[in-house]
Amino acid sequence: MRQDKWFISNLDNSQRKVMTRKIDESIVVKGVAGSGKTNLALLRALQAMDYGTYAIAIFTVALRRMVAFGMEVFGLDKERIAYEWEWKHRGFAKTGDVYYNAKHPDYVYLVNDMDVLCLKRIPSNEKDKESEIYGLDFGDWVSGFLYSTYGRRASWFTPTIDLYCFDINDKDKFIYIPSGILYSPKESAIDYIIVDEAQDFSSTDIISEFQSMATKSLSLFGDSAQQMNSRGSSIEDIAKSTGYNVYPLEFNYRMPISIAKVAQQITDKDIDLARSNKKDGGNTDYPNYPKPIVAKYKNREAQLEAIFNRIQTEDNSIVETTRNSSATIWGTVKTQAIPFRFDESQSVQAIMLNPYWTIFKRMGLLMIATAIMMIVVITCIIYQIKIIIRQDKIAKVREDFSYAMIHDMKTPLSSILACTSLLHSGKTESTPQLRERYFCIIEDETGHLLNLANKVLTISKLESHKLEMAKITFQLKPMVEDLIEKFSAKCAKPLHFTLNLQAKEVHGDEEYLKEAISNLIDNAIKYSYQTVDISISSLNNATHTLIKVRDNGIGISEKDVKHIFEKFERASAFKRSRLGKVAGFGLGLNYVYQVMEAHEGSVTVNSIEKEFSEFTLYIPLKTNDL
Repeated sequence: MRQDKWFISNLDNSQRKVMTRKIDESIVVKGVAGSGKTNLALLRALQAMDYGTYAIAIFTVALRRMVAFGMEVFGLDKERIAYEWEWKHRGFAKTGDVYYNAKHPDYVYLVNDMDVLCLKRIPSNEKDKESEIYGLDFGDWVSGFLYSTYGRRASWFTPTIDLYCFDINDKDKFIYIPSGILYSPKESAIDYIIVDEAQDFSSTDIISEFQSMATKSLSLFGDSAQQMNSRGSSIEDIAKSTGYNVYPLEFNYRMPISIAKVAQQITDKDIDLARSNKKDGGNTDYPNYPKPIVAKYKNREAQLEAIFNRIQTEDNSIVETTRNSSATIWGTVKTQAIPFRFDESQSVQAIMLNPYWTIFKRMGLLMIATAIMMIVVITCIIYQIKIIIRQDKIAKVREDFSYAMIHDMKTPLSSILACTSLLHSGKTESTPQLRERYFCIIEDETGHLLNLANKVLTISKLESHKLEMAKITFQLKPMVEDLIEKFSAKCAKPLHFTLNLQAKEVHGDEEYLKEAISNLIDNAIKYSYQTVDISISSLNNATHTLIKVRDNGIGISEKDVKHIFEKFERASAFKRSRLGKVAGFGLGLNYVYQVMEAHEGSVTVNSIEKEFSEFTLYIPLKTNDL
């Protein structure tokens, strides 16, 4: 029988009724030879595969081999099948040939095509400790050495690393066991059990061996007329003893009509084998194949889209073709060769030329939409990553700002607290100079805290455009000299100022400009070496008054220059920490920037790392001075 005709392609109503049963329903299927029982048993196992463990049971070894082939074609595990004796006495057999190591008999090998599984013998009392074990049995007579070495179903093996490099060609070292069988331990319960040719089992066996073992359902397929085992029970008796519903199959798909007519005289005359025969559509004796349909193409271009070849089946050589010699065969899709002669010597094959453009035209909008969706998704992911990075940066800046703010507030608060404690104790009443000094410290530290609070508040107002500049024209020199006096008195380092004020007057808010220049001087002192030289100069151009503050400090790198005016930015933090300075919280230069923005001016910086930094304030001239 040809393999491609062994499987059901179209279900009839009786077969369809079996396949629509729920997999958890236990059933009995009754059908004559050729009615598709074995096919349906395989399809039943295919259904069960998705819901739990399954197994197929048959009566003979020969039928086992045929059904195992069908299981492999259907994508089932062909090792989940056992014949009657095997089912009762051991577990499911593994596929492959068995070899043993002549020098080390404790090692055996299961060879299946190119796959080799090495196994090592373990004591029988330790088999429950292993997760994967197999027993060794013999399907036929073997030498006394094998019986004495391994016994029958007495040795157990577990997979291990091959230490002896199995070589199938080394016949002196690795010996083939002709009837050797490796099997898994017998299972106590299986979810779904399917029994083919059930009429060869007795009703007692069906109940004790299968019904008691199936945890979800038992499916029984058989035909009383095909019974080979005298101990077997009829399908009717099996259905009665199990109480399962019976589903009969109506047609024979295997027996030709001529043979059916002869068999009709031998078997039960109440069964019409000829009329129920469906082999080759009921035309086995006098086949009536339909004529091929010839379609006319609309134009030459359409004809080139498909090619028909008449080929010699034996060697696939082309006997006749519709292909033009100039037509390309790149990107073709070929159909299966279909025989059209009774002897199958010649076949017809269709070839579609480059169908991908047709596929693209039909799926073009879908592909474009998919591409757009992918771009949108990728863009969203990138945007989300940027947001996460920005949020992480903001969190880090917030943490650093909180630390710096607390540090900058803690020192003056500690000084104020210490001084007020001493003043309250009365220990300074006898020393007026010391008492005055403590008051000065309290006043200075309080002013420091006030300036800090004002700076934060001012930046906030400037950013929200709620603070207006009280612009006046004032003398620059008195303001600069006041700052020089202030920083010279409190600086712990040698400090030297150089003045070159060519522009004598400035038009702007004196208070905020003074604080901005103060921030620049404070940074110049804070981020300098042991000696501090600060140069303050001014000049006018056509539109602005320029005020420059230059120092000889540690400078700012080109990378940091781009960000120093940002809020909370602390340029050269690493260098500052090396100098033992507090990194600050990045408001000073942002304050300068905001003040210059409020004046409709700007601020720039020119710096060389480890040499100098020069900040230039551009303050617009008074309108009537332009």
